[in-house]
Amino acid sequence: DTQSNIQLYSQFAQQLAVRDKVDVIHGGITSACRDWVVATKGELSAEWRAQYALDGKAAPGFGHPLYPDGDPRAREFLSLFPETPEWHGLARQVVEETGDYPTIDFGLALLERELHLPEGAGMGIFAVGRMAGWIAHVFEQRQTGQLIRPRAAEG
Repeated sequence: DTQSNIQLYSQFAQQLAVRDKVDVIHGGITSACRDWVVATKGELSAEWRAQYALDGKAAPGFGHPLYPDGDPRAREFLSLFPETPEWHGLARQVVEETGDYPTIDFGLALLERELHLPEGAGMGIFAVGRMAGWIAHVFEQRQTGQLIRPRAAEG
């Protein structure tokens, strides 16, 4: 089944359901990142450093595999809020200590926090931003009769 005959609203529902299942990649990470930054008060703790030394687990909202030199979307969000020293300082510390740069999830968490948006709004913003791509995928799949990302269907 190439999914090319699925109605547009069904395609969106499917994409949103997938996003909900993998919210550790985008969306759910935004909330975890927001909570983590607030809890740290802008300083990496000795406990976090020790845990990182043990497991190497990235801080929430850091280390995008497609942007090893930094996610340009996160840089843009950070530039919009220059008067947030705890966010900028923490980002700098994580980069210096781990080499991991902020991701879009860090930027969405910052946006949620600074605009006093409800928790979870970052996932909605992320999904809205993805809709143009989803629509393009649906139309291309309908036109070609083939899945655009067949590896995604295997997992």
